[in-house]
This record gives sequence, C-alpha cells and structure tokens, in this order.
Amino acid sequence: MVSVILDNLAAGLSHKEIFESYPSLKPEDIHAAIADKTLPTNEPRIAR
Repeated sequence: MVSVILDNLAAGLSHKEIFESYPSLKPEDIHAAIADKTLPTNEPRIAR
C-alpha cells in the first residue's frame, strides 16, 4: 500500500482525494508511507 499512496501523491492527488479512493486509509497511513521512503536504507549507493 505504501507504493500506492506514494504513486497517488506523485500524481498530484491531494490527501482528501486519496482518502476518497481508499476510505480505509487514515491520515497516519499517508504519513507512515512518506516516512518509510524518507528513511535511509542499508542499500549501497551506486556511483555515477
């Protein structure tokens, strides 16, 4: 569900629009999805 939330946000949908499409979501679900993707990972970075 994290990717669905982030895809909707990236597409420009407002929180209200996301809640209308997914009524089982709560505000903390959106905040958690954003936080999940902003936390550092243990994956190595690839130099360009």
